[in-house]
Amino acid sequence: MANPENVQKIVLRNAKLYANGLHVGDAESARIWITPIVSTFRESGDPDGENTNWLGYTAKGEMVRIRASKFLRDQVTVWKSKGITPSFTMQGIQVVKGSDYAASGGKDDTVTATGCVVTSDINLFWLDVNGEVLKDTIQFNVKNVTIK
Repeated sequence: MANPENVQKIVLRNAKLYANGLHVGDAESARIWITPIVSTFRESGDPDGENTNWLGYTAKGEMVRIRASKFLRDQVTVWKSKGITPSFTMQGIQVVKGSDYAASGGKDDTVTATGCVVTSDINLFWLDVNGEVLKDTIQFNVKNVTIK
């Protein structure tokens, strides 16, 4: 049972992230979301407002990572050498242990995004005289989303 004086939220830093099956330990933040494609209409004689139906969705994602692998460079190399649009699979596991959500029977949520294609700039070289670490912000479109 939840403690009413000390609310236990889901801590986002406890999530796990995988790209093509490999743990992305250098991820600083990540999210995958869908935006519904809707049809909105009025019916003749219906004074109660509009009807809205979902027709489908578009799915997108974003990850901010401290560069520690050739993941993005490999994406560019595949396209340049083979002319094939590179894609990857992203899987996120939202760990809910210790939260009120878990106490009420909630389980860890797993979201798998397949057919992910990078749509943002890919930095190939970056110089910063202040000594900052190299971070990539990667935005991508998603072909399919599975939620467990």
